[in-house]
Amino acid sequence: MVDLKTNPLLWVTILVGAGYWVLAPLAGNPLLSIVMALAVMITSAVALAEYTPEAWRVVVKKKRSSDEFGRGRGSHLAIFGFFMFALGSVFSGTYALAWSWLGQPTDWIGSASANFGRFCHAAGFVLMQAGPAFQKDGIVLTRSWWVTVIGAAALILIGFYLGMQVRLVETTEPLLIPRSLGYEQQAISRSMLVATSGRAPAAVA
Repeated sequence: MVDLKTNPLLWVTILVGAGYWVLAPLAGNPLLSIVMALAVMITSAVALAEYTPEAWRVVVKKKRSSDEFGRGRGSHLAIFGFFMFALGSVFSGTYALAWSWLGQPTDWIGSASANFGRFCHAAGFVLMQAGPAFQKDGIVLTRSWWVTVIGAAALILIGFYLGMQVRLVETTEPLLIPRSLGYEQQAISRSMLVATSGRAPAAVA
């Protein structure tokens, strides 16, 4: 049984999570995107400022974390990984805020710049996972590592397959936005992703 009476952290976690799902739908887009981007930027910027000096000492100055007894061995990789995760979050928050501010341009979606934050996150997770696996003779790959490698390879293949199913075309046809969403019908000239099997139909009310 979970002891809820003497576990304030669990209560805070539940309340904050529930509060998000109650308030987030009320905020709507783009307000929600702007607020969340600012929250990510502020919290990750604080973490980035704190861990940048340590990451500099680890990467450039070759600082290592273990003592003569081997305690803390590999934690320098976790420090570098947390730095990468904070860097990716700062970049993603800044990118999302700029995207919302400039009217959410469609050509920003799925670009190399849009995915740089995810790249930093993935690298950070790998480094944090490598920390405990770092032994005296090097990194010892456990079963979880192989599961991660196989899963990543499978996801890459799936993503490549799905990417081959769409093609980028230029269209100047009217884009009909449902009136139920509170918008008027408008004609927009933009690049759209459509299935290779045919043209994308316009949405109607």
